[in-house]
Amino acid sequence: MKTTSRLVPAAFRKTPVLLAPALTLVLALGACGSDDGSGEAGSGSAPAATPEVVDELAAQEGEPCPASLPEPPADATAQSEPAAASPELGAVEEAWVCRYDAAGEEWQRYGGPQPVDGEALAAFERDLAALEPAESDRSCTMELGPRWMLVTADAGDLTGVVVDGFGCREVRVTSLPGERVAGLDDEGGAVPGVLQAPASLLETLRAVGEAGLGGQAGQGGQGGQGGGEDDGAAAARWKAMTERLGCGPNASVFMNDSVTPDAGTTPEEAAAAWNRPGGEVAIDSRHDGRAEASVTVDGEVVVVLALVQHPNGGWSVEGGAEC
Repeated sequence: MKTTSRLVPAAFRKTPVLLAPALTLVLALGACGSDDGSGEAGSGSAPAATPEVVDELAAQEGEPCPASLPEPPADATAQSEPAAASPELGAVEEAWVCRYDAAGEEWQRYGGPQPVDGEALAAFERDLAALEPAESDRSCTMELGPRWMLVTADAGDLTGVVVDGFGCREVRVTSLPGERVAGLDDEGGAVPGVLQAPASLLETLRAVGEAGLGGQAGQGGQGGQGGGEDDGAAAARWKAMTERLGCGPNASVFMNDSVTPDAGTTPEEAAAAWNRPGGEVAIDSRHDGRAEASVTVDGEVVVVLALVQHPNGGWSVEGGAEC
């Protein structure tokens, strides 16, 4: 959302002098409709500066979604904290849905932008109006998935709404999708931090994306295998894992950043990297490119981990919970 202002110089004004009353009246009448140097007839003051709206879509050669999502700096913290307020987003004249899959430490676009039709456009507008700061104790599931970006346009002015298709379904906003990091932007109505949205926002994103990508939208994210797990299966698996923890529902959830492991990394090695309590690590199950592990201290499970196998054969921790 770039706007630039064109400054207009103030009108030139002559210093008044004392004149005879009759002469003053004649000059005043004669001045009506005269040019005072500002270029505006009959105006004694300069016109107000008018913001010039930049057509961001045209500036990007008609490409609404970048090839990869802008990367946050290493020390960024606002991107993971709840936003302080809801964003102030403009009208939605056009929109596109883009899917991003993790590749190493980047999120790269998969396929092209999918135009949004009228019915979905109205649904998106309703859901965007309902965006609000995320709750600090929001529920999360453990599964892989892509990130989705909804790019809206209002007279060429673009806004990007990035939605996680996994974990906590976090939402972040950017006023310039190709340049500014979503969740760190405070320009053009965007707000720093994490937002939450009605479940229908992600559902519509998936429906539009799946239709445009030939039904492949439910497949992997983060470079792993088996990422097509639906929300119901992921929630059931997550519930079963956390029930094993000694602290039960008071567990602290974490999601791992997407990093491609070395090809020879085993599930045991990946799980051992998360053995902060120094307990006994066990691989509890392993199937279809997924594994579950636990860390036990004094006979009590204090950490549960979900692991995934990458295309290069190496394993990594995608997330977990700990007491």
